[in-house]
Amino acid sequence: MRALSLLLSQPTPNRSYKPPGAPGSELDVVQVDFYNDIASYLTTFLAANPNNINSLDDIVEWNKAHASSTGAVPGVHPCWPSGQDLLEASAATKGVEDEKYHATLAYLRRKSREEGIDSALKDPGDRAEPKQDEREEASRAKTPASATSSTARVVDESAGSLSEFDALLVPIQADGQRVVSMAAKAGYPMITLPVSPEDARTRA
Repeated sequence: MRALSLLLSQPTPNRSYKPPGAPGSELDVVQVDFYNDIASYLTTFLAANPNNINSLDDIVEWNKAHASSTGAVPGVHPCWPSGQDLLEASAATKGVEDEKYHATLAYLRRKSREEGIDSALKDPGDRAEPKQDEREEASRAKTPASATSSTARVVDESAGSLSEFDALLVPIQADGQRVVSMAAKAGYPMITLPVSPEDARTRA
């Protein structure tokens, strides 16, 4: 559980937070990916694109031209007091995957995979002792009260086969849903199981 505690005891997700020793923040990667992914998505609308919106830059300018309804300008619309600051920050990257981008992406993947979820799934004796900076970061927040690892079995009825995989059982609402962000950075899938606490108390 020590490795799992380290995994889940990070500060509440702050996309612009840059951990000690990290090349950049999660937001540095997201902004670049968003710019490029939006461009790819918009190519699917070439046959019906009356406003000629082909990039995030076009979206930013269109929003400015219709600020009264889009809230692109700070202070114009109460729902978006800061305007479209995140869109503009992403547009400023021009989608360039530079050295900082690749270094930060590698850092996030290592922390969320090898030193995060993968480590939490290992037997206690196989886990590496956390480094000093990791212990300091882990001490900044509380650990969820309930978390455990398990091996799940899934039956593929169409193929008549049985598959097994390792999984972490974690209450996703705990500590700002940190585990959701961790899985996203690792590129690992998640399955949500609805549970009713009231039903559990009734059965007890």
